[in-house]
Amino acid sequence: MAAQNIHVDYDRESDVLYIALGNPVAAISDYVDGIIYRYSETGDQPCGATIVGFKGNKWDMKSLAKDVATHLHIKASDLMNAISKI
Repeated sequence: MAAQNIHVDYDRESDVLYIALGNPVAAISDYVDGIIYRYSETGDQPCGATIVGFKGNKWDMKSLAKDVATHLHIKASDLMNAISKI
């Protein structure tokens, strides 16, 4: 897993966590088990994820980080670190 620039933003009013890798790109989405996974339109590479109801759904953070990190091909610990800064 190559090191990636992980961008994390949390919208408290809507309770939505946005996770993106690198610079913004045009993307297509796939909804799986409460998570919207994003893939670049040009190459079908994972480029982000959106978690609706991030705090309200009381996700198990380790499990969530593992699932999303697997999708994004990054380390779960790097994602946990980025999320902890919001």
